[in-house]
Amino acid sequence: MKSNLVNALLVIINSLFFFAANAQDSLHKDKKVVVSGMMLARYTSAFDKNIDINGKYHAVPGDYATSAFSLRRARVQAKSQITPRAEAAVLLNLTDFIGNPANKVLELATIKYKFSDYLNLQVGQFRPYFGREDLYPEELLQSLEWTNQYYAFGANGWQSFQLGATVFGSAKVANIPVKYYLGVFNGNGRNQLTDNDNGKLFPARVELGIRPKTKLGLNGGVGKSKGEKVWALNADIDHVAQLGGPWELEVQSEYKRGTNNSSFDTSAVDRKLMQNYMLSGYYVLPNLKYKMNSAHVKSLELSTRYEFINYDEKRDNCKKTTCMPMLSCQLADEYFLRFELGMIFDKYAEKNLAVPDHNASRFVFQVQARF
Repeated sequence: MKSNLVNALLVIINSLFFFAANAQDSLHKDKKVVVSGMMLARYTSAFDKNIDINGKYHAVPGDYATSAFSLRRARVQAKSQITPRAEAAVLLNLTDFIGNPANKVLELATIKYKFSDYLNLQVGQFRPYFGREDLYPEELLQSLEWTNQYYAFGANGWQSFQLGATVFGSAKVANIPVKYYLGVFNGNGRNQLTDNDNGKLFPARVELGIRPKTKLGLNGGVGKSKGEKVWALNADIDHVAQLGGPWELEVQSEYKRGTNNSSFDTSAVDRKLMQNYMLSGYYVLPNLKYKMNSAHVKSLELSTRYEFINYDEKRDNCKKTTCMPMLSCQLADEYFLRFELGMIFDKYAEKNLAVPDHNASRFVFQVQARF
């Protein structure tokens, strides 16, 4: 099994190098090919007893790490401008080969076609544009990790990488910039050969530029999962304030609520009702930036993400709060190189917990490079 994985990895790497080596030949055929990548290395130290570096509680001491170096991401992307209107892209996460690569490794595989500014088509595997976090790649995060709600709603098919199609575009309505996204997705996760049922998810997003530095996003989705009706909604706002001189403050906030169909599917309770499985949460993320006119340091940023999530509104012990302060030093423009230093504080509701000691605090140092 391991030898097969190694061989598969070598084939992928050789293919990417071959793709890059022939990029110039493609240019002569009026095709633009860009190969890029991103690496994210991390050191983590857990402070609480029986808590590992991932924040997981262990009732009995065993073989788990409370401090460790790790390679979180090693991504390679190939993007080709096939025609002035058509673009194709593939994104691989090679670190998935370290563990079990089943349903992993391939993250993005998409084709876009532009009919006009008002109408574009995207098909393949990509994020469904259901919230702020679907609009930018991980290397542009202003926090150490994606939010808890991003992973939770991704498990329910609304975020993260999914198979489907989206039409999107932009226009001005009453002198207000408007972007829209309308999609249809299988909703059963990435790298699946096909859907696991005939149900589909239909997410929609409208983004309004209500001010030059303020964006409001409204999202809603309906669908079916294994014969059950599911839905989700979301509202988000992003505001950038110039504080004078080199200072800039950006504040992101988001609220989501919807059915927790992944929890419903795994529940052993008889005569289940989907409306009894509800998921909700919100977060606020202020990011203070100090821009520097230096050849070696481009900016210093201080952010603190506060998030509350309730994985099951019917149960008190499914509530979780996360506080994530982070200091970031940007050494190259557009986050091509930056150092990140921060903490992750997780606190769970302790009422009725069989093991109440699930709270966790961890120190994190990250180095990120784009190339």
